[in-house]
Order: sequence, then structure tokens, then C-alpha cells
Amino acid sequence: LNNCTTWETNVRHISGTSVNDLNQALRLIQERWQDIQRSYEEACRDGRAMVDLLSVPVAGGSHTSLTAAIDYSQGRKHCADLVHELWAWYKRLERTFTDRKSRLTSRLALLMFKEDVGQVLTWLTDHGEPFLARQTAIGKSSQRAEQLYNAHMQFEQVAANTLTNADKLISAVEELASQAENPREVRQEAAKLQQRITSFTNAVDSRREMLDLACGFYGHTKEVLNWLHNASESYNPGEHFPPTIEGMDDELTAFRQHRDSLEAAVKRVVSEGKALISRLQDSEEAAHLRSILTQVTNERDAVWELLGDRQMRLELCMQLRLFEADVHNSMEGLRRDVPAITAVTNATSVAASTSPTAPTATTESNAAGTVPSTSGVSASGAASDLYWISDPRQAPSIAALEEVNVSCTAVLPKVEEVLNKGGELIRIFESVAVNFPAGGPGSSDSGVGDSSETAVERVHRLISELGESVATVDEINERVSNELDWRRLQSQSRQRMITVWDGLSWFQEQDMLNAKLRYSVH
Repeated sequence: LNNCTTWETNVRHISGTSVNDLNQALRLIQERWQDIQRSYEEACRDGRAMVDLLSVPVAGGSHTSLTAAIDYSQGRKHCADLVHELWAWYKRLERTFTDRKSRLTSRLALLMFKEDVGQVLTWLTDHGEPFLARQTAIGKSSQRAEQLYNAHMQFEQVAANTLTNADKLISAVEELASQAENPREVRQEAAKLQQRITSFTNAVDSRREMLDLACGFYGHTKEVLNWLHNASESYNPGEHFPPTIEGMDDELTAFRQHRDSLEAAVKRVVSEGKALISRLQDSEEAAHLRSILTQVTNERDAVWELLGDRQMRLELCMQLRLFEADVHNSMEGLRRDVPAITAVTNATSVAASTSPTAPTATTESNAAGTVPSTSGVSASGAASDLYWISDPRQAPSIAALEEVNVSCTAVLPKVEEVLNKGGELIRIFESVAVNFPAGGPGSSDSGVGDSSETAVERVHRLISELGESVATVDEINERVSNELDWRRLQSQSRQRMITVWDGLSWFQEQDMLNAKLRYSVH
């Protein structure tokens, strides 16, 4: 009991200002508390033994008669009071020890927190931030940019341990603040650390993004320049295009897809280059990137001119294929709807073959240019019924002449529309001054073309072929119309003659009747 006040004072005054001092203070206060516990346990054990001894009555006997006669109740009560006083002091010292130990532990935790924060901040100040301050370049080539990127990723691996420690410190702030003597101080230290870490991680991310953008920019630039070079090298003004409308449609679709993908790649390179220039601090590297963008732009403009020319040729070739199909369909339609054409052609061929002076070359040319109509047997039968077409005077009836006249009149507007399309296509070719190998089906009749024929020559020839057929139809129509008019006139004349003869017969009958009447009167 005499030492309790001293023990309490000593426990209250145990302190420290550094981590080592606080660790020693915690060990010292723990040792003193253990000494206090041992002293308390010894005193309590002796006190309880004394109380127990004084509480047991002494048995009567000659040698204990004097002891048994003494009253120990006061001594027993005094011992019990001392034990209670020891207990009270023990609890008081325990509270003092617990409070002091808690304060020392909190102070030690705060100092260790500050020390850990200081280590993180020291690394940031001495290593992390200076590295980022030095590393601002992105390189002037793909290889250099990749080297800088790899170096930065190694730096991030080194910094990862420090950042992990910082995250642990920040996550433990609230728990530490709840136990600290000055929670505000703990939160201020944590806020300072959080600010520095946020600024550092943002700088690290920005540096990594810029290097990643630089690597992508150089790689994409190389790829785009190769594409532009290949597009320029593959340009061929004498290119042969597909022979069918479907093939041309596929070719145009592939061309547009290739052009769109190339345009998107160029836009991506320009966008990446401008983004890098806006973030660069080195004016020399910025000038280097501008020169690269200028090169890409110039290459793109040159290739775009070539692609524009090829697109024009593709679209014109598509129009040519459509015109070829229209001419072919028109020729088939003429054979189908105007069988007289076939009859005239056959009659001409027979006359040429029977003529002793007919040139062999002409005969072969006509034979090669004549292909059986797709109408089949019916067209041949219709042509045989028109044996008279070369000389409409031999037509069996006005109805036959009218049938040919109607078929010629009905088909001509459609064919003339196709001829107008051909003329418009010629004007387009002349206005843009573009020409290319025609390829594809050369003739509307034979389907076989001259490989050396140009598109303009093809259009002119098809117009000529179709025009000849139209001229034949016009000639047939004119002869048939003339004969039809003549026969209608003859028919009308006969009808009038019949009417006149009928009138004359009536007058004769009247004269005879009048004569009979006069005779009867006389």
C-alpha cells in the first residue's frame, strides 16, 4: 500500500518522443505492471490466508486454552479491510496502466504512421517524381517509343510496392484516428499522403497513356503509309473490269470498303498525332510529329486523287455494263416483237448467197453477226409466215400488214430510249476525258468482244448495231405502211365503185320503169 502512490506516479510519467523511446516505454510499463501484479497477488494471498486462519475457531485443550480464549474478530476484520483496500488500489492502478498503455500505443502507432508516410513521401520526392520529371520524351521512332514504354512499365513495377504501402496506410486512417489522441492530426497526414499519391498516380497514368499513344501512332503511321504506297503502286488506268453487272457491283462494293477503311485509318493517325502534339513539352519532337502528319496528308491526297479516278472508271464501267445489257435486251426484244427483222435478214442472206458476185468476206461477216433468236421455233415460224416482207405487195392481207405495222410502231420508242442512253453515256465519257479497256461481252449479238476495244469504242459500236436494227425496223415499217395505205386506198376505192355501180343500177331500173309506163300510156 505504501508503494501504490509511487507506482501510480511512475506509470503516469512513463513516456517517449520517438518510436524507440515508445517501444522501451511500453516494455517498461509492462514490466512495472507485472511487478505490481506480483506484489498484489502476494499481499492478497497473505491477507486471505490470515483471514482464513483467524476465522477458524481454536479447539479447546490444555496447551491451547489461552489461544482459544482470545477474540480475533477485530484482527480478521482488519485483514479483510486491508485486502479490500488492496483490491481497490489494484483496480485503480489497472485503469491507470490500461489508459497509459493505450496512450503510448496510440502515440507509437501515430509515430509509425508518420514514419511510414514519410518514407512514402521521401520515395516520391527522391525517386518517383524526379523520374517522371525527367522522362517527358516519346521518341522519334517506333523502336525508341517502345524502349521508353518498357522502361516506364519497369518503373511502374518498382513503384507498385510503394503505392501498395500507401494504400494500406490510407485504408487504416479511420481506425487509427479513432484510437489516436489527436484524430485531426492523423487525418491531415492521411490527406497529405492521399494528395501526393493521387498526383503521382495521375502522372504515371498520363505518362503511360502518352507512351502507349506514341507506340500506337508510330505503328499505325507505318501501316497507313504502306497501305497508301500499295494503293499508289496498284493503280492501273488500263485495268480490266469484271464482265458482268454482278461482278461490277461486287467490285464497287469492295472498292468502297477499302477506301472507307483507308480513310478511317488515316483519320485515326491524324487524331493520334494531334493528341500527342498537344501533350508534348519538347518542341523538337512536336515538330517531328508535324512533319510525319504532313507526309501522311500529302500521301493521302495523292492516293485520293488516284482512287477518285478509279472510282470514276468503275462507275462508268458499271454504266457501260448496264448499257450493254439494255442493248442486248433491246436486240432480243426486236427479234421477238418484230419477227419481220428475222425474215428480212434471212431473205438478204439468201439473196447474197445465191448471187454469183457476192463477196465471201461479206457472207462470212453476215453469218457471224447473225445469231438465232432466243424466241426459238415460234420466231422461226413467224419469220416463215412473213415471206412477203421483202415485197409487201405480196402480203396476203391487210391484217398481216397491220400486225407488222403495229409491232414496229410499239417497239421503236423503247429502243430509241436505249439509244438516247448511249448518247448520254458518250457525252459523259467525253466530258470527263476518261477511257479504259471495255472487256466483257463485246457484241450485243454474239456476246464475244474485242479485247483491245475501249469503252468509248464499245458504246459507239453498240449504238451503231442497235441503230442499224432500228433503221431496218424503220425501213420495214415504211414499206409496210406505204403498202397498207395503198391497200386501204384500194379498198376504199372499190367500196366507192360498188356504191357508184349500185347507184347506176338504180337509175337504169328507174329508166326502164319510166319507159314501160310511157309505153303503156301510148
